[in-house]
Amino acid sequence: MNIEYNKQQPLITYLASGRWTSEAVSHIETALSHVFISRSSVIKLKKAIDAGYVDLRTLEMRKRCCENEVTINKRYAPQLYEGVLPVTQDSHSYFSIEEAESQNFKGKEIVEYLVKMRSFSSDGLLSHQVLSGVTKSSELRKLASKIVAFHKESAAVAVQDPYGSFSAALKSVISGCLSLSKDRQLTEILRELQL
Repeated sequence: MNIEYNKQQPLITYLASGRWTSEAVSHIETALSHVFISRSSVIKLKKAIDAGYVDLRTLEMRKRCCENEVTINKRYAPQLYEGVLPVTQDSHSYFSIEEAESQNFKGKEIVEYLVKMRSFSSDGLLSHQVLSGVTKSSELRKLASKIVAFHKESAAVAVQDPYGSFSAALKSVISGCLSLSKDRQLTEILRELQL
């Protein structure tokens, strides 16, 4: 863990407490983010880490990653992605989620950025729809075609780039799995793969 990541702990506690909303909040941790879900909204806090394939150790890097996520995903889910919100902290260490970056924060410092989304039912998740049999194989083929087209249109990373090699990609996948694994046997297997 780096110092920047440790600095996020008070904010994670604040966001998990639900004090930013009048609704109950659930907290999910992914390889790159902490996701806080209320009945009406979802906010994502990028972890201050270097995952191998993306470096999020500085505030500016996390802001750019949030902006990129919203820009890319708004094309396909404009009804879900609302934008990037700054988090400020005052001299008494109180956090506030601001609605816009351009406003005057009156003595508060921007300490983090969040992706804001509209909340939706877990029934809408592809994994749920596939497991429950709601999604047909023909729909999955259409989705796969859209994903392939998206990646064909996207700029490729050169193999010489540190993030473009197979070993770098494999290392980042294993690292992400290790950060989320709670299964001791799986963790041991993943650690062996790292060698």
